[in-house]
Amino acid sequence: MPKSEKAKKHTHRLRNTLLIILAGIAALGALWAPLTESVLLGFTYVGGGLPYYWTGNYKKQLNDSGFYANNTKDALPQTALYYIVTDFFAEPLPEGKTVKKVLVVGHDGAQAGGFLQAKEGVSAALALKEGGGAAYAMYAGGPWLHPQITVTACGWSALETGEWSYQTGVTANGVTKPADSKHTFFTQLTENGTIAKSVFLTSWDGHFTADDATLKNELVYDAENGLNTNWVQCGSDEETVEKTLQEIALPDCAGLIFPILEYCDHAGHAYGQSMQIAEYKRGFAESDAQALKLINAVKARPTYQTEDWLILMTSDHGGCGKGHGVWLFSTERQVFLISSRPLDWEKYVQSPWKA
Repeated sequence: MPKSEKAKKHTHRLRNTLLIILAGIAALGALWAPLTESVLLGFTYVGGGLPYYWTGNYKKQLNDSGFYANNTKDALPQTALYYIVTDFFAEPLPEGKTVKKVLVVGHDGAQAGGFLQAKEGVSAALALKEGGGAAYAMYAGGPWLHPQITVTACGWSALETGEWSYQTGVTANGVTKPADSKHTFFTQLTENGTIAKSVFLTSWDGHFTADDATLKNELVYDAENGLNTNWVQCGSDEETVEKTLQEIALPDCAGLIFPILEYCDHAGHAYGQSMQIAEYKRGFAESDAQALKLINAVKARPTYQTEDWLILMTSDHGGCGKGHGVWLFSTERQVFLISSRPLDWEKYVQSPWKA
């Protein structure tokens, strides 16, 4: 047999063997997802070096850093954000305070490991912690029994409704949340009179502007019911920051202000999602620095001392290479919640093995 034919047969055998191995890994994933992640990453090359992405190394970095108050094993589910916000509004006003307000700054595509390289004076995360707040490990991707892909629509829907994809019906980008599904806290808190006004600002049109936008039905509902929910479509992150600053400066600013910044996600898709990649690192630092502007604007309000503010920062997903969506990977699954005040975080913990 000619050498070329032998080489072809050898290549086919290797390919078929690899396919069988991968099929076995996929089946194994249903039984032990953490092991699957480790093995799959062995077949995945990502910029910045494989060791950083290997599940054990990445989680160990997060846990050993001391940045987060909890361990990744006790990470909060993304859905906890909804309950943290609504619980805050339900609590009595502290003495000397006249009104409650919440600012949530979303960092689309920001990995939990990014803050391990944050610098004082330009980091919103460090400013919140130094001001008496705390940082918490959080997980995206849903529970193991009902996983959801780590993409924008699924992540933000979980954060805003307190429900995973299998409950909201938002199973991917380009899927509109059903009209009869649970509303976001923008609508709920405004409709029940907890707040007079909410504002959601973003430059990604998939949230509420595109024909297949996630929240398209909710906008119709709010308009039909005369709710003061404000959905602000921006042309860039810079415009998102500027319009958020304008809202914060209003004497009667919204009770819930929620801008989402895309710096990390844009850099990640273009260059790779790793803090070992200069462009992603710059994008992460810029997103963190812009969030600090918003926090400082809140504290500069003339009425700040008589207002009870909760300031939070979070992310919808991380990433792997130049993409995301594989809920098994820790670099995509491990996200964060930074709070301006310590939280009773243990009551929000939900094992990823529970639905």
